Amino acid sequence: MKRLRDLRKAIGFTQAGLAKALGVSQQAIARWEKGDAEPSLTMLRDLATVVGTSVDDLVEFEAGGARISSQHWEPADDQMVDGFWGHLGVLLPSRLDHHWYPVTSGEQARISRNLQGVVSSSGWLVVATLNNRVLLINPAAVQRIRLLDDAADTPSDDSWSLTWDGYNGLSPEVYSAINDYFWDEQAFEADYSDALQKIAIDQIEEHAIGEEEAFKLLECTFLYLESGAEVVFRAEANDLLSLTFEADCQTPEKIVLRNEHSGELNFFPTHKVALVSMPLTQYQQAARASMEESESL
Repeated sequence: MKRLRDLRKAIGFTQAGLAKALGVSQQAIARWEKGDAEPSLTMLRDLATVVGTSVDDLVEFEAGGARISSQHWEPADDQMVDGFWGHLGVLLPSRLDHHWYPVTSGEQARISRNLQGVVSSSGWLVVATLNNRVLLINPAAVQRIRLLDDAADTPSDDSWSLTWDGYNGLSPEVYSAINDYFWDEQAFEADYSDALQKIAIDQIEEHAIGEEEAFKLLECTFLYLESGAEVVFRAEANDLLSLTFEADCQTPEKIVLRNEHSGELNFFPTHKVALVSMPLTQYQQAARASMEESESL
C-alpha cells in the first residue's frame, strides 16, 4: 500500500499512532507503506474504520482513483481526502423540521453547483452521505434544501434533531459489521477483527439498536412522497442500482421498485416522489456484484 503514507499524513496519523489504533507494530505499518507486505482483508477493514472510509474506497484510492471519502473533519490535504464538511438538510412535504445528513466537502460542493445551475444535471440530486445513505432528491417536490457548514451555528428555525449516527457518521465497515451481527453470525465472527466486533457491539448497546432498528437502518429503503406519506420496505438491490444510475443521468421516467421479501412491484409517479433514501452498504454491494458480473463476461 504505497499510498498509505500520504493518506496517513493527510488524516493526521504518525506511523506509531496508526499502529496503536490498529493494534499492530510500527514495523508492520512501515512494511505496508514500502509495499513489502500487504494487510489482510480483516486488517483492511480495521484500517478503513480508523480512516473513516470503506474498504472499497481504500482499495480504489490505493489504485490511484478519486479522493477518498472520510468521516474525519477537514483533513489537511483536501486534494487527497474528502472529509466531513457539515450537513445537508432536506425539508420534506408536510414536515416542519429538516432531515439532516452528514456530507463531505466534495459532496457539498457538487450539490451546491447542481442547485445553482453551474453544471448541467438530471434535475435530481444523487447524494452519498456519511451515515450510510444514498439519497435521490427531487428538488421540485421538497420544500427546502439547506447546506450547513459544521462551523456554523445550528439553525434557530429547526429542531436540529439528528439520528444517533447523524453527526459525522461512521465507517461503512461498522455498518456492515452491525448488519452481520444481526443476520450472519458466522461472517461476523470470521470476517471482522475483535476490535471491529467490539466497535459494532458498543454502538448496538449504546444506542439500543434492536433487530427492527437495524433492519430499517441497513436493509430498508424509504420513499417520501409529495403527499407527505412515507413508504418503507426492503427494495430489490438491483432496482435501486438501476434507479440511481438513471437519476444521476436524467430525470427518471418512473420509479419501479420490487419488494425483495414479498416480490410485490411498487410503481411511483416520478413527480410524486420527493426523496428516496436507501442504505449505502446495500447499494455498494449491488454495485460490486454488477461490476464483478461485467468483468466475468
